[in-house]
Amino acid sequence: VIKIKSREDGNYKAIVYDRNDNIVAVQTCRSKAGPGGSVNDTLHYGVHYQRCLAKHTIQNDRCG
Repeated sequence: VIKIKSREDGNYKAIVYDRNDNIVAVQTCRSKAGPGGSVNDTLHYGVHYQRCLAKHTIQNDRCG
């Protein structure tokens, strides 16, 4: 499930949830140069998803 919120400053935030309603990631999109300018986006993964990635990385011997 993805919920998108528009803020008064013109920035957008998309929140991605898994089927258990845990936050998977939050993506923030904003213009570097105001309206019509190039867009910069940032993706922050939620704690539950980070732990899941770490667990599977270790299990599959993909560290270092």
